[in-house]
Amino acid sequence: MEAPPAHLKAQAFAGLAALAVVVGVVLFGAAGTFRYPAAWQFLVVFFGSSLAITLYLMKHDPQLLARRVRAGPVASASFKRSPARRSSPSSPSPRSTGGSGGRSSGRRS
Repeated sequence: MEAPPAHLKAQAFAGLAALAVVVGVVLFGAAGTFRYPAAWQFLVVFFGSSLAITLYLMKHDPQLLARRVRAGPVASASFKRSPARRSSPSSPSPRSTGGSGGRSSGRRS
């Protein structure tokens, strides 16, 4: 495998850093403090895993990394929903089970 271009590496790391900042602002902003151990643990696990995946893809599958970097609303603008994925009037609605969600009422017959 050939090494990914430098601009791809920069884009991948910049995207990861930007996401970390946004998620951190949301988590700590909602908490109103940086003294929120669960948020720190989440950030370490989530972004540690994301960094490991990014580094793996840089080494083993740069084409997939390039597709991941391009992903998002702009890249998916050309995505057309297939007719099978659209909801149709003949599809049963989630409420067709009488509100029980498929569960029994608890009464024995």
